[in-house]
Amino acid sequence: MATGRVQMGERLQFAEYRSEVEVWVGGARVYLDRQRLRPGPQTRAPGVLGQADYVAAGVWVGGSRPEAPPVPAPPPGWAGGLSAGGAAWVRGAAASGPVLDRAAQQLREERRAALFGAEALEWRR
Repeated sequence: MATGRVQMGERLQFAEYRSEVEVWVGGARVYLDRQRLRPGPQTRAPGVLGQADYVAAGVWVGGSRPEAPPVPAPPPGWAGGLSAGGAAWVRGAAASGPVLDRAAQQLREERRAALFGAEALEWRR
């Protein structure tokens, strides 16, 4: 998610953003993530968005390891863990889209290797 057309100086110029992601496996919900953002004075506070204009999230289901592998912590910072249903999740934020994209790619490959023993994907853009 981007907070707006950042390069044009348009940030948080919307009334509300909502997102809901559910992951079901074998008829059971293993992951639920709901977000609702109403821009206001608290939005730029530390622990909310701070100076970040870009947010990314990921979820992995079906790995053979019961615990989530360590999540890299270089900028941008990431949070992660396991849902009650056993899905591994991560979320990160950054002031720059390309910085967040590089960190997300690195984290994705680390998670794929740790959870599934999978080799890195080759992406072509």
